[in-house]
Amino acid sequence: MAHSQRSWPIAFIVEDEILIALDLERAMANLGYEVCGIATNDSRARTLAMKDHPEGALLTTSDLATVASVTRISLPATSRVGSGQD
Repeated sequence: MAHSQRSWPIAFIVEDEILIALDLERAMANLGYEVCGIATNDSRARTLAMKDHPEGALLTTSDLATVASVTRISLPATSRVGSGQD
């Protein structure tokens, strides 16, 4: 599908615990996101970001090393939702 024809925003998840990632995937789908994949490491996260050109990514705080690596690539502007540090 061409990116200009997508009806839902696309995002990917970075989480090394697969059961948590699957739960997050379901929650994101319920919020109207198309999840293009789940990354359990920085290499996979980079691949998803570069291949699918997502509008956003859900990065959990337990994966800070991966977050540091992934944020070195250029992603479109994303909004920060519910950090739990309010």
